[in-house]
Amino acid sequence: FVVTDTYRGNPQAGWLEERQVPFVAFGRPWQDPHASFPWVDVDGRAGVMLAVDHLADRGHERIAWVGWQKSSTIGEDRRSGW
Repeated sequence: FVVTDTYRGNPQAGWLEERQVPFVAFGRPWQDPHASFPWVDVDGRAGVMLAVDHLADRGHERIAWVGWQKSSTIGEDRRSGW
């Protein structure tokens, strides 16, 4: 199986792990950073960092961040790259 939505509290990965069903996840296991199943995801922090560096390298000095609420794990991950 490929689990494609790994939002916090999603029961799919746990259900599959309990039953020893092989699977991978597209999206990091936000609720369990030490999860044993294989997963892939974009690196939002690194992507934003590259974008900011690109702008700074071109002489821009005032680079604003417009993102999600502070309660958003994904948003905070990306903001950390800013």
